[in-house]
Amino acid sequence: EEKDPDEEEGEALDPRIQRELDLLNVASGEINRLENELDEARSKYRSIVSETSGKMEALSRDRKRSIQRAREYYTTTGEARHAQAEALKAARQFQTATIVHRAAKGTVALAECRLIESTGSSTAQLTSASQNAESCHYKGDGS
Repeated sequence: EEKDPDEEEGEALDPRIQRELDLLNVASGEINRLENELDEARSKYRSIVSETSGKMEALSRDRKRSIQRAREYYTTTGEARHAQAEALKAARQFQTATIVHRAAKGTVALAECRLIESTGSSTAQLTSASQNAESCHYKGDGS
């Protein structure tokens, strides 16, 4: 015989099913409670963000000139550091060039001495030729 669905409602449920339904009801209630807490927390968060943003905008308006001066100061300080580094680099290059120049002068002087010894030329002639060469070099340099 087939049972009518209305008759089944009157019968007791299996205790295991009843226990699972009770757990499901408890879990559903907990989920609803947590969702409500989440909604409240989100609402509070939006309120705090809105309030804080307003305060920050007001502070920014009040302190605009100070902020602008501080920004200029830090920009200028950075540029000064860069200029100092470039000056140090140039000083090192100058020092290296000076050392190379001194070495070249020494090499030229040594070459002159050896030339004098080997050709027997007089020092006066060599000095005159050297000065002539230097004056031509400076004229060609544009200095």
